[in-house]
Amino acid sequence: MRIASGVLESSNVSTVEAMTTMIQLARQFETQVKLMKVAEETDAASAQLMSIG
Repeated sequence: MRIASGVLESSNVSTVEAMTTMIQLARQFETQVKLMKVAEETDAASAQLMSIG
C-alpha cells in the first residue's frame, strides 16, 4: 500500500446502487401503507356489517 499526496479518495459506495435500493424501499413502504389502509377499511366494513346483523 502506498500513500499518494494530493490524490482524492474514492468512495466505497455505488451511487446508482444506493439510489436503486432507496427507490425499492420507498415503493415497498408505499405498498405496505396502502395495504394497511385497505385492512382498516375492511375492518370498518366488517364491523358495520356485524352491527347491522
